[in-house]
Amino acid sequence: MAANPPPGGALLPPAGDALLERILDGFSFIQPWRSHASDCSYCRRPMNAGRVTYSTFVTRLHALDYEGFLDRGWMRSGGSVYQPDNACSCCPNLVIRTDAHAFLPSKAHRAAIRRVREALAGARPITLPRAVTDPLLRCLQLTAE
Repeated sequence: MAANPPPGGALLPPAGDALLERILDGFSFIQPWRSHASDCSYCRRPMNAGRVTYSTFVTRLHALDYEGFLDRGWMRSGGSVYQPDNACSCCPNLVIRTDAHAFLPSKAHRAAIRRVREALAGARPITLPRAVTDPLLRCLQLTAE
């Protein structure tokens, strides 16, 4: 039994078809997700859903499309590309972009790179801070005692 073609068009080639793969390689795949509120990681007020964003899930994103998102104030975390709603958020997000070709590391940057290289080579022990520096974790520790 033959499949009925969609109205006004022919069936797509079967999955794995080389022509279809070449055509689809030219497209970014972005799925609109949702607008949602989440806890703000900056002001850390308890039960604060003050960070509002509109998110999408990205399967494949070409460089020019990604650049277009960044130029319009979108941000990325993993496979999610999101745009903060600064008008509704408690702490607005600011986009900071650095021209990688024009960047020159400062003396402090070079020292940090040297320390990381020494730690990775085993020449410098990796030490963690003794005290908890995160104020939220410190507060949770105090309430647990």
